[in-house]
Amino acid sequence: MKRMISNMCRDGLRVGAWVVLLAIPTSLLLTQVYYEYRATELGYEISEASSKKRQLTDQRRRLKIERAMQARSERVTRVAKQRFGLRRAGPEQVWTIEPASSDEAPKVRAEADNGAGRPDESSDETRPLAANERSPSRNVVQ
Repeated sequence: MKRMISNMCRDGLRVGAWVVLLAIPTSLLLTQVYYEYRATELGYEISEASSKKRQLTDQRRRLKIERAMQARSERVTRVAKQRFGLRRAGPEQVWTIEPASSDEAPKVRAEADNGAGRPDESSDETRPLAANERSPSRNVVQ
């Protein structure tokens, strides 16, 4: 009986040794397969991200071109006139704000047109700037 138990223990140790010897390479093999799979998966993700970057770069370039075209002064003037009904500022709408000392209110001078489309320099009428005159009419395109 002792001999039988002793043989079973030795057989059990041999089986355990074989299991350990087979488990180590198997686990290494499975780890390698996992990392290969993960590397392939990351490669696909990188490819998708590169494609998205290329697409966004192209879109950004197109939007810059569109912004430049939309911001052209001729277009802005045309849209302001057609869409919003704005017009060029008349001489009565142009105000010059003269600097004042810190204890005075700023002075405003209305500039009259001298017939050549420029303000008349001889107009020296000045008065304090009223609160409702802080900015010219909003219906004006310069």
